[in-house]
Amino acid sequence: MSCVSFRRRKVLHISVGIEQPGEIIWELALSSLVVWTLCYFCIFRGVRVSGKVVYFTALFPYVILIILFIRGVTLDGAGDGIYFYLRPDFSRLKDPQVWVDGGTQIFYSYVLATGVVTTLGGYNKFNNNFYRDSFIIASVNSCTSFFGGFAVFSVLGFMAKEQNVTVGEVAKSGPGLVFIAYPKAITEMPLSPLWAILFFFMIILVGFDSQFVDLEAFVAPVIDAFPGYLYKKRNRMIFTAVYCIVTYLLGLSMLTEGGMYVFQMFDYYSASGLVLLWICFFESIVVSWAFGMLKTSYPFALKAHKL
Repeated sequence: MSCVSFRRRKVLHISVGIEQPGEIIWELALSSLVVWTLCYFCIFRGVRVSGKVVYFTALFPYVILIILFIRGVTLDGAGDGIYFYLRPDFSRLKDPQVWVDGGTQIFYSYVLATGVVTTLGGYNKFNNNFYRDSFIIASVNSCTSFFGGFAVFSVLGFMAKEQNVTVGEVAKSGPGLVFIAYPKAITEMPLSPLWAILFFFMIILVGFDSQFVDLEAFVAPVIDAFPGYLYKKRNRMIFTAVYCIVTYLLGLSMLTEGGMYVFQMFDYYSASGLVLLWICFFESIVVSWAFGMLKTSYPFALKAHKL
């Protein structure tokens, strides 16, 4: 069975349309339950626990990525994949969708408009140099994405040469790259089970890391809003557990046979593209006005405000 058939039939069980949700896929529901349980235990006692967990979930994927990179560049045909990766196609700049997809990727990478960076930054000391931290985060994030491209496209170049096709024919965007194209390329490599385990373990850690920090970004502000009640350890644990349970139950709508359609609709209309752009736009206005940046930078704005 091909990777495409396995993903559609054994993993997603995709129905013909969103109007036919079908049954809940118990394998996905069980996997989601395990992840939410782990996320709960990572943050139920606050940043002291999650701060220690993130050392492993954020740093170990770099070890796996370096291993996959070394293995990838030593494969026959890796040069073709890297050349395809580094060769720009300037004609695509005329396509608005390219800019939307690129902006969405940047927003996701920097977790903008979700409150994650703001929440985690709130745990810093009052005099912390956040300008320096912002440049470090942006630089490390972009460099990681750029470096990861070599690990991915070197393997895709190997796959293209094995099948005697172009790299563009085997490269897929979005989830197809992670769950179809790259795994299929791994199956054609020597010691394929080893590389498959490393690759998917890295994906699990990256996804798990993203999920529990997003969870912290919601829980922490609510607790800060009701400090008299939720600052108590027992109450915080109960509140976090209730939130995890409710969110898990809501997520079951995406784990049915028609759940992929629900996921795509939710992703497109609430967490990508122009939606994130407008959220950041209004956030910038609100934060700037609230902290007086407009009054400081533009004196005429102060006069207009008084008028």
